[in-house]
Amino acid sequence: MGAVLPRRLYQHKVYKISAAAIMLVLGVLLAAMADDESAMVYLKKASAQVKKKEYTASLENFNKAIDESPEMPEIYFERGSMYWQIKEMSEAMADFDKVLWLLNLKASLSKPQEEMRNKISAYQDEYNRMKDELSAIHKKYADKLLEFTDKNKNSADSYLFDLLKRLQAINPANDMLKAEIQKIREAMSFQEKNIMTPLFNGTDLTGWEGSKAVWSVKNGIITGDLPDAANMLSNSTRLKGGFSLSVAQKLETKPADETEYVCGLSFGIRDLYNYYSCTFFKNRLTLIQCIGAKGTVKNNFLVDKALPDGVIQEEWNCLMIKVDGDKISGYLNDELQFEIAVPAEAKSQFDGITGLMIQSCRASFKDILYLSE
Repeated sequence: MGAVLPRRLYQHKVYKISAAAIMLVLGVLLAAMADDESAMVYLKKASAQVKKKEYTASLENFNKAIDESPEMPEIYFERGSMYWQIKEMSEAMADFDKVLWLLNLKASLSKPQEEMRNKISAYQDEYNRMKDELSAIHKKYADKLLEFTDKNKNSADSYLFDLLKRLQAINPANDMLKAEIQKIREAMSFQEKNIMTPLFNGTDLTGWEGSKAVWSVKNGIITGDLPDAANMLSNSTRLKGGFSLSVAQKLETKPADETEYVCGLSFGIRDLYNYYSCTFFKNRLTLIQCIGAKGTVKNNFLVDKALPDGVIQEEWNCLMIKVDGDKISGYLNDELQFEIAVPAEAKSQFDGITGLMIQSCRASFKDILYLSE
């Protein structure tokens, strides 16, 4: 048996250790209380900013509160609620998961913390309901996509846009919906391009007719360059009945002044004076019907609208025209831009050839595709 310390010395040593431990614990507690107080200041600021819809500023204060007190569940709950409010669902659910994890570490919960957990349960139920609805809609569309043939192509297109409207109606800014819509569009684009026929072989202008001084091919791209006039490169494929035409185009250079410039598709070409064109007309998207004879050509602007926000002409953009009966639909980067009915007497003009058009600019074209309905 080892030696035993004298009772007084033993008591004195225990007392000294206990005092040091107490001081250490008190220091930690005081520091934690100070951090919590700072966190609450930031949290109150953030919550007030959310009410004013100052979301960027509120997020900064939420993050500062977390830096001060990373184990406070109330901060993550309030930030998650803000994310839910602005439709950033994945961020909201991540914060709610953090709250539940922190609450599970506690031996008991206060009444406000119980209410917080119940609210999160309601958020989760709504989130899962939305996911289930999206899955059902996507499955229904996927089944429809398998039937995507020449025969039912138009109905599939109609279904797609109906679907997108329904998805956006559920929650227009939901990040889940953005990803879901993108998947659908990619599937649609892949399917459509796999049944469309290329009009350009990627090597030379075989099957095309136009001025060699204006039109050239390099690296699988057709380029038209004419700084002060208009010119058309026509393809020998004759369009009849319903059809779809698609082209990727990029504006390379445009006039430095306010001169009008044009680049895009022509179709239903019967001669140099009778055709339709769907083009970028300066900073606008137009559908023009040209009718007449030399010296008496009339340009009817059937569509004349500003380009959508975010469209940069100097980058690649996909322009698509679909003709179905007396209806012409125009798409830009897979988004429907217009849908119009043309007069009955003009229908015969659809029966012609197609081409590329430029005026007072330099533009490039690729992925020129055609589908006969």
